[in-house]
Amino acid sequence: MNTKLIISIYENLKKYVRKKKPSYDIRVTRKSQKIVKDFPLIVMKLDDYPEIRKTTQGSESISKAYITIEIFTRDLINGNEKIPDVIVAEELSELVDKVLGKMYGMNRTECKPTPNLDDSIYRITMKYTKNILENKNLLLI
Repeated sequence: MNTKLIISIYENLKKYVRKKKPSYDIRVTRKSQKIVKDFPLIVMKLDDYPEIRKTTQGSESISKAYITIEIFTRDLINGNEKIPDVIVAEELSELVDKVLGKMYGMNRTECKPTPNLDDSIYRITMKYTKNILENKNLLLI
């Protein structure tokens, strides 16, 4: 898996969601949290499956990137307005999809609410996949 490409996707995701929703004070991380304290939180995890194959000439390697996004939210107070956790999560999932889906052309294979032990926290899980041309640091169409 091309680490530089994954870090680039992560950094661009972080910048984009923070720029689009500065009042939400979004925390974006690549590390899962056992106890979530800061909301909203977006966790980007790479599910690395070594599915590597060579092209016909054998000079290029293609692997598959599997990225999981988890969004954790609670109701937000923005000035005098209370924004429900579901609305916050849906807004953030749209922003995530713009980055991974539209900007990077990744295929979303899942986007659904996920049960959470603490029911005061709303959680959405999104999954994306894309072939990567390893030698050239490119996402394939």
